[in-house]
Amino acid sequence: MTLIPFALREADQELVDVHEVPRGRKSGCICPSCKTPLTARQGDVNEWHFAHATKAVNDKTEKECEYSFPVSVRLMLHQLLQGQLDITLPSYEDTIEEHSTLTGRQLTHTFPITESKTVTVTNVQSDTQFEGTSVDAVANVGDYTIVFYCTYQGRSVPWSLVPPHHEKCGVVAIELCETLALFQEKKSKETTYKDVLIEFLKEGTEFKRWVYHPRYDKCLKAAQSALHAQVSEHNADYQLLFSGQEEVSDNQRYAEFVDFLHGPQRKVTSTKCIFYCEECGECWEGDSHRYCPNCKTYLYTKVLEE
Repeated sequence: MTLIPFALREADQELVDVHEVPRGRKSGCICPSCKTPLTARQGDVNEWHFAHATKAVNDKTEKECEYSFPVSVRLMLHQLLQGQLDITLPSYEDTIEEHSTLTGRQLTHTFPITESKTVTVTNVQSDTQFEGTSVDAVANVGDYTIVFYCTYQGRSVPWSLVPPHHEKCGVVAIELCETLALFQEKKSKETTYKDVLIEFLKEGTEFKRWVYHPRYDKCLKAAQSALHAQVSEHNADYQLLFSGQEEVSDNQRYAEFVDFLHGPQRKVTSTKCIFYCEECGECWEGDSHRYCPNCKTYLYTKVLEE
């Protein structure tokens, strides 16, 4: 995490890749943080990187250095995130839970919010302010606003963006420490670190995550309604399990209750199924209703068709 792939070229104040400059002290680059001259280390064994020069540079160092791998990648992203470009955004799903007070079981429901997709972002402004908070980039996707925020150790997404006040706004975090793996896996002598970073912006999703999506509240409300219905069906199944079983012993009743609680959780679905009871031979169609109308149990039920 101490290797630095990007540095500031003093001649034109442009952030450059270590592959784009001459070797050693002839790189013409300085550290953007402490202004110390940087050496381009381009050996045959180790990963190419910039390093602070150590000889006769004390008079050029302005302050204690805060430059590191994630900081250098973040500054390069500021330079790349300009104007209009294609970016692949990650998929997003969430999970909610509801407790059945009748059976004591905690039921869960995972719901999708968006699929991964490549979008064209326009009017990209990097290293800017959004709702009074410093962010790495703000862009438009149609009528919506997308905020990009780079995270690494010591720099997390501020609470003012979780969620933002803007109704049509999404927030995407880019986890920079994890991008080191991209450089190590995909870099070759023919591919620069900048090339890898550009490809990651355009196609990668593994180190991007949604902090907030503008459709989240709507999807959450629908999911809560679906899960509530699922809990109601779960409770109805439980009540049906013991209806008409006055003759059943307490031990058998308890055994069926344990099987019921540890059985598969009913999925939120409206798909009709054909069921078959191996005990009595009864067939019936239902909306995931597994209990045999004759035997009053699901223990012998098989799904014939979905």
